[in-house]
Order: sequence, then C-alpha cells, then structure tokens
Amino acid sequence: MKNSVRRIALDATMLALALALSIAESFIPISTLPGFKPGLANIIILVLIYRFSALEAFTIDLGRIFLASLMTGKIFSLPFYMSLVGGLLSYFGMLLIAKLGKKIFTIYGASLFGSILHCFGQILIASIILSTWGVFWYFPLMSFIGCFTGLAVGFFADRIIASGVFERLRL
Repeated sequence: MKNSVRRIALDATMLALALALSIAESFIPISTLPGFKPGLANIIILVLIYRFSALEAFTIDLGRIFLASLMTGKIFSLPFYMSLVGGLLSYFGMLLIAKLGKKIFTIYGASLFGSILHCFGQILIASIILSTWGVFWYFPLMSFIGCFTGLAVGFFADRIIASGVFERLRL
C-alpha cells in the first residue's frame, strides 16, 4: 500500500513537471522558427521510459498534451493536433529505440529519433489540415534544429537517471 501511494505521488509529480516544462517552453521566443518548441517535456517522458514503465510514460505524455492544450486555450485546434500527433510519434519512436535498440542506441539516440519524428508528425498534420504538401519544405529546417534540442533533451534525461534520485525513493 505504501509503495502504491508513493507511485501515484511520483506519477502526479512527473505529470506536473512535464506540464510545467511544456507550458514554460511556449514562452521561449524563437521568432525565426514559427511553431518550433524544444520539447523539454520529453526529458520526463524519456526518464519514465528508461527508468519506469512505457505505460506510465504514455499516460503522462497524453495527459501533458491534453492539459497543456487545455490550459493554453488551444484544445482541439491546429496546434493541439500537431502536438498530439507529434507527441505520439515521438513517444513510440523513443520507446522503439529504448526497447529494441538498447544494444545499438543510447538514450541520446532515442531522444534524437523522437525529436525528428515529432517534427514529422507536426508537418504531416499541418499539411493534412491545410490541404497542402507545401509545408514539408519546413521539415528539413525543423529537423536540423530538432537534432540539437533532441540531443540536449537526451543529455538532461541521462543526467537525471545517472543521478540516482529514483533509487533513493525506494519504489
């Protein structure tokens, strides 16, 4: 019983952290790249995938996307759908690398792959909703910048896991 209460508290904390990072990054001005965000919430998702369970990571990722969109007034709008599809592709890509590619890729590779898939998902949804494939010209630029932020996200997730903070929680 005590461990289940701790686990619920940890999941709530992780959701709050992912949500805070998601909302905070919307205030980062990147004027030259409209719609681009660094994906800081994926730090939490990567930690959950690598340290806890895929189901917890998935639930927290979906919760973060819905709650952030609700709190910013973008629920069921183009940015919401772009975030949802990008987030789902990113999650499944990171999970695939984490589970199947352990011997080949590190957490950096998972983060990088997730970043590129997130960019692809956003562009795909924008092209479908706007009924034009012309937005795909933006994909190489977003992916290039996304590689840097993906590596940074992987770095921070790796440092959090390496810190041993979760081992001290005794979950």
